[in-house]
Amino acid sequence: PATLARLYQHAPTFAPMHRLLDETIRRLPHKHGLRILEIGAGTGGTSAWLLPHLGENCEYVFTDVSAHFFDAARQRFAAYPCLQFRKLDIEQPPQTQGFEAGRYDLVVASNVLHATRDLAATVGHARSLLAPGGQLLLVEGTAPRRWIDLIFGLLEGWWAFADHALRPYYPCCPPNAGRNCSPHRISTPWQP
Repeated sequence: PATLARLYQHAPTFAPMHRLLDETIRRLPHKHGLRILEIGAGTGGTSAWLLPHLGENCEYVFTDVSAHFFDAARQRFAAYPCLQFRKLDIEQPPQTQGFEAGRYDLVVASNVLHATRDLAATVGHARSLLAPGGQLLLVEGTAPRRWIDLIFGLLEGWWAFADHALRPYYPCCPPNAGRNCSPHRISTPWQP
């Protein structure tokens, strides 16, 4: 897990995405008291970029589909008392898992939603967590990368997608790639 955490946090292709998330957090007008939920926080690569910029009174819910990563994350982020750890399967309605609808000012999902069966439903579940005026920050690859396929393509979850009208042959959905993968094809409740 430590090697994977370093990959997610420092790999040349992931670091620029994290810096964009970091810049987004810095620009939020009210960093103190923010309620943030991270979907699929896993090894904490994204959390490590975001947590240092948050105020003491924030609420940061570190979620994953499995509690497997929680012990390591508790140790790694022990300096952040605002951190909570909860299981969340974003493919299922969060409200059926004890999450309050409309609670979070910021929902972050970094390189995780592609690993779901139905992207439209998953994005809808993520949006259901947003408070009025809240922001959903999604970081996802949009094109095949051979080196990623060599690592993650060996995992069953990489190929879990079943929404073939949106993603006909690959888990990533490129923006403006025609009628099959256009972001405008993602149906309710998400609207661009």
